[in-house]
Amino acid sequence: ENHQEVCSANRTSTNEDKAEAQCDRDEGDAKIRFNEAAQAYMEWMPIRQGPMMPGVLEFTSITQVIEWGDLASIVAVDSRLGGRSAEPTIADTFTPFAAATLSNLNISAYYDEASDVRQLINVIAQSTKAEMSNPAYSMLGEENRNLILDTFESSKAAGKPWQIFAAATVMGPQVPINMDKMSDYAPAAFAPSIQGFTDAVLTDPSAFLLRIGVAMDVSGASFSTDAF
Repeated sequence: ENHQEVCSANRTSTNEDKAEAQCDRDEGDAKIRFNEAAQAYMEWMPIRQGPMMPGVLEFTSITQVIEWGDLASIVAVDSRLGGRSAEPTIADTFTPFAAATLSNLNISAYYDEASDVRQLINVIAQSTKAEMSNPAYSMLGEENRNLILDTFESSKAAGKPWQIFAAATVMGPQVPINMDKMSDYAPAAFAPSIQGFTDAVLTDPSAFLLRIGVAMDVSGASFSTDAF
């Protein structure tokens, strides 16, 4: 998992990017650690491998194509490291919202489309969504994408009813937790007390990160870099 292998760097990261992420610190060369982590994963995770078997693997690769009789074709590729492009970080999605939440403590204004703070939130969200939708970003890379398409086309041509992509990551939007809505999920008897607690927390000037969660939720902005 890339956070443990080389910080937030991926296989396409340059040595300069890895150095900037302090990935080499005093723990050894990042590239060596990357390969050792990949080897450890392949040795310990229950992924099939063996000569001439469907899904045969090499170290540093989790790519598999499994033909399940005449029923299904299953493709599994890495969508976290291998062909993935350098995309916006979580900080890139969170940080812009600080402009709207750092000093705006009136949470009810976040929900009011006519308020100045909500209009600012909407502008920030629109910009963030546009960046996350940049077609230059890829989770799979061209090689993996072509493998999936070619396998599925062959599978359909063979009359198989199922074509399955086994994703290594959640490929979809992930909206931060809106602490202001916690009371909505509590039993009615406890909801007022919980709402009082969350109101007190969210109006604390130091809790701007929690207010960012509210702002991103009301504007439908995802924090996940797996959403593009």
